[in-house]
Amino acid sequence: DESVHVLDIGSGIGGPARYIAAKSGCTITGVELQEDICVAGQELTARVPGLADRVSFKVGDIISMSKEGKIAAESFDHVMSLLVFLHIPDRTSLLKACYDAMKPGGTFI
Repeated sequence: DESVHVLDIGSGIGGPARYIAAKSGCTITGVELQEDICVAGQELTARVPGLADRVSFKVGDIISMSKEGKIAAESFDHVMSLLVFLHIPDRTSLLKACYDAMKPGGTFI
């Protein structure tokens, strides 16, 4: 659904983001700590026709980005993350950042 916006925390090079966007038509914003990984994700996404305008990447950590307003509050329909939560020790702040980023009624996957 083109009206849906998903936040992918720890997006890596964006494989799942590209797949989900291609299959569903949604928009996905990936957040990744490593700049080189974000650049690789952007380059790979640019190779897929029609995805560059729906899949984007931001460099940073989700907790700081949320606190600094770099991730807009209540702007995502869904928040997803694969494995990265295992590497973030401050789970309270992490879950708060996820909650703050979701629109009311949003889901965390």
